[in-house]
Amino acid sequence: MSTYGFSFKLAIFDLDETLWNGKCLYKDTKSILSTLKSCGIPIYLATFNNDALKTCERLDILYYFDDIKHGRDKTKYQMIKEILSMHAQLKEHEIAFFDDNPINIEDVTKKSNVRTVFVPNGIEWTHVTVCYTI
Repeated sequence: MSTYGFSFKLAIFDLDETLWNGKCLYKDTKSILSTLKSCGIPIYLATFNNDALKTCERLDILYYFDDIKHGRDKTKYQMIKEILSMHAQLKEHEIAFFDDNPINIEDVTKKSNVRTVFVPNGIEWTHVTVCYTI
């Protein structure tokens, strides 16, 4: 699998306030998801939004995700562990997790070696390019 210079081999995104603001997608969302998908990087969603599947269908982004982990009965770290169990060949440091909530970022950072990227005002290319190597 070629990752075209990205320092991660799998991407996990939060949905609400990371990819969309509750009304529409942030401007870079589709181009980021499209680029990662075209580079062969598996993309997952880890969200507390119980309507994530319907939301992604409505926003026309469901196609990009290999799987969606959702619900309020698990932490983001637990969702990430489930995703990692499907990719036993990957190491935690080869995963990038993007989220707008500093509590989720802190929890994942403390419990794993997953690369966390804080997205305070919606996903932008600058968040993804910090995970790029030349």
